[in-house]
Amino acid sequence: MGRYRTIKIILIALIPLIYGWFTWTSASMPFVPSIEYISVLKFVILPLILLFSTYLIFIRKEPKTGLTGYQYSLKQKKSRSDKFKIALFTPLSMIGLCIAFTFMLQWAPAMPSKYTSSTQSYSHAKIIELSTLQKSGLVKIYYLNNSSDTLHRIHWDKNKSQPLKAGSTVTIVSKSNWFGDYVIEII
Repeated sequence: MGRYRTIKIILIALIPLIYGWFTWTSASMPFVPSIEYISVLKFVILPLILLFSTYLIFIRKEPKTGLTGYQYSLKQKKSRSDKFKIALFTPLSMIGLCIAFTFMLQWAPAMPSKYTSSTQSYSHAKIIELSTLQKSGLVKIYYLNNSSDTLHRIHWDKNKSQPLKAGSTVTIVSKSNWFGDYVIEII
């Protein structure tokens, strides 16, 4: 019994770490999520995550105690202030974590898009702002896509292309799929 509990604890700690690392590295890629993908995240995935976490915390009863996790936490605390903190912060932290999880999901398809997209698209854009990221040495580029009239942000290796200047018009070459565009070249 003890060995399985240890494996469960390791998995509970390891899965969020792997997910966090994956989305963190994907966020530094030149990936622009599509409007359709963001809509699915906001209107389908986020409500499903909220419903599932609500079920786990507030509805599902533990077989040993017959209480929900929320009720059990409240029962363990003796003082009124501790009970108030649990009653207030449990729902707020659950909603905050669900929103953070969904926010991080927007960059998750960057790696698959880089390798699985076969459609190349070209779009003209105007660079609005450039800033250098100190730790990674990448350039954060804010550009306005002329065809869709939307503002995008990507991280770009400045050694991959010609010197870029704010206000210049460039052509963005990207690999496209339903999840979004993975920028492969700025001309």
